[in-house]
Amino acid sequence: MGLWRFIKGLFITVILLSIIVASFWISFSLGRKILSPAQEYKPAPEYKTEEKTLEPAPTVVNDAELNRLAQQMLNESQKSRKGGIIIDGEPVPENEIKTFAE
Repeated sequence: MGLWRFIKGLFITVILLSIIVASFWISFSLGRKILSPAQEYKPAPEYKTEEKTLEPAPTVVNDAELNRLAQQMLNESQKSRKGGIIIDGEPVPENEIKTFAE
């Protein structure tokens, strides 16, 4: 019985050592992959671009339209300064103004 006990103990010892060595090897392999130094930096490729000249957008509004809009803006600013109402550049008398309350 002594020989059988010795072989059994030796077999269990070999199995336990192989499990310990295998787990160490797996941990070492994973750690090497995770903690390995970063790869060498490679700069991005340079792209060549063509220089383009910007052309002004074609204007749709003519000078007469701009002048009319400027006059309307001037009339609105005059109206707000005087506190009255101006329609087509003419001030409207207060007695001609109808409100919703009337």
